[in-house]
This record gives sequence, C-alpha cells and structure tokens, in this order.
Amino acid sequence: MKLKDLPEVTSSHSEDLKLIEDTVSHLNVPKPFIYRRIFSARSQEVEMMRSELRKELSKKLDEAQRCLDEILSSERGKPEKQSRSFLKLINSRGLDQ
Repeated sequence: MKLKDLPEVTSSHSEDLKLIEDTVSHLNVPKPFIYRRIFSARSQEVEMMRSELRKELSKKLDEAQRCLDEILSSERGKPEKQSRSFLKLINSRGLDQ
C-alpha cells in the first residue's frame, strides 16, 4: 500500500508524501501505521483550529447581541413610530437574528 492510495491524501500532500517515504523507507515499521498517525495528528490540528474559530465566533456573536440589546433598550423610551422604523431598518438588514 502506498501513501497516495489512502483516501485522506490529496495532491497538496505530495511534497509531504515524498519526505515521509524517504524518511521511513529504512524503518522497520509498517508504513500505513505511520501514515495513519500523521493524518490523525493533522485531523486533531484541524479540529483544534475549528474549536478556536467557534470560540472566537461565539464571542463576536455575543458582542453583537449585546450591542443590539443596548440599541433596542435605548429605543424603548422613544415614540412608537420612531422605534418601529428603527426595527424595520434592522430587519431589512438582517440584523434581527
């Protein structure tokens, strides 16, 4: 089995494949074992990056929600017609979510 035959491998890994095959060619370890370990590590890195991005997005969404709540609470004391036009403006821009 060659590394490039594994389904996880894409063309962007070609340089890595060559380096890995050159490095492990003299080892007495089955290549698929080494390849699985490498791709497992990459998957973990990607998942960590996704987790960090989710946290950052969550922070930004919370901040946006706080700002929207502040704006809406400041509009409560204003005349109803003015508040409605403001809410229509928010809805037209898709900020109500």
